[in-house]
Amino acid sequence: MTITKPPKVAFMPCFNDFGETYPLIEIAKKYMELGGQVVFIGYIGEYEKFAVDLGCKVIELQQNIPKKISEKNLKLLHKYHYKNIPQERFYTYLFNKESEKLSKDRIEQEINIFIKEKVRLVVSAFNFSPLISARVVNIPLVTLLSGVAIPPYFKSKCGTFPESFENPITRLFPQSIKNHLTNWYILRCRWGVKGFNRLARIYETPRLNRFLDLFYGDYTFIVDDINFLKLQPTTKFPKENFIGPILPEYSFSPKDHLIDSEVEKHLKRPGRSILVAIGSYGVKKTFLEVLNALNKTNYNVLVSYKTIIKEDELPTLNKNFLVKKFFPSIKRIHEMVDLTIIHGGRGTVYTAAFSGKPVIGIPMHAEQQWNLDNLMRYDVGIMLSKKYFTERKLLTAINKIFTNYETYLKNATLLKNKLQKPKAAEIAAQKILEIANS
Repeated sequence: MTITKPPKVAFMPCFNDFGETYPLIEIAKKYMELGGQVVFIGYIGEYEKFAVDLGCKVIELQQNIPKKISEKNLKLLHKYHYKNIPQERFYTYLFNKESEKLSKDRIEQEINIFIKEKVRLVVSAFNFSPLISARVVNIPLVTLLSGVAIPPYFKSKCGTFPESFENPITRLFPQSIKNHLTNWYILRCRWGVKGFNRLARIYETPRLNRFLDLFYGDYTFIVDDINFLKLQPTTKFPKENFIGPILPEYSFSPKDHLIDSEVEKHLKRPGRSILVAIGSYGVKKTFLEVLNALNKTNYNVLVSYKTIIKEDELPTLNKNFLVKKFFPSIKRIHEMVDLTIIHGGRGTVYTAAFSGKPVIGIPMHAEQQWNLDNLMRYDVGIMLSKKYFTERKLLTAINKIFTNYETYLKNATLLKNKLQKPKAAEIAAQKILEIANS
């Protein structure tokens, strides 16, 4: 009997986003343990090193951005980081006529790589080009997706009005009306669809009907706990496709789980301790405002700044701060501190939930707001607005939590005990093997 080696699978992360990279790294690792072959494809970024550390081949896509598009992107990115424009603005620019050549270049590169590498399946996270390139070469596409980006979430009326879109007029309307309109609109909006379909016609691949369709592959794995979200499964999104969260702690070697002596010493100082983890794609302005507010306190503060800011841009901070670009042992630190201040990235929200400690959340965009909504339904902390953030509001929220600490801690502990240990990477790897062999 001939034993067939598991087929080669291409993993396509966004290497500049830690939250989008580590789930694919962990799944790839588990797929390799099953004997599978793996290649990573993408624009090179900060977190490519995790793929290299796995010993995998990494193929870099060439990014030949026309000067006109590059300058426009930089201006938009600058506004997002400093002027609180909604991140959702980026979606409307993904497939417009100006960026069509760039999109076609990427699609052509991907098609050639899939053929040359004899890839049998593609796994992607937050990349839209494989919706065309994988289908041109007729190979299955698996996408990882948050539970707050599927129709059942909005049909269950879970979506809230994105605070990034608030203005003096919208604030006059009742929240219930704004939430109702949000759920209705998200199920029908067509951001980016016209431009995508223009490309799809060129390559004779399926067209899309609405914005949410941009996120679905031939197989869509929901990297959320269905019980945490309190959603009911549907025919298109069955319970078995909710594979659960993939936490960053499990993407490192055992030695990286150790708490270094500097962190241990800092956390032994008298007084309350706070971890600031606002992620690699947070808003620099808000991040600096958080640090400035905490710099006026005596709390023992740990700060992870990742790629949100350069080291030489950090403000002068008091001795009660310990600042590092990256804490590999972030899950354990969440458990050791008294309070965490986070953005609403999916992985960060689950890491906080599994820590059993109170949380202050500051969402950077709509998806993060909805992730934090899910967490705050368990009364484990307080959510603050990025758009209307002030140092005083943050300090008031911290004081409220520490004044009522036992209540918040009890709720956070109850949530932690409800959650099952994540096995999403193993589940996803097995499913991918089955799909690739079918």
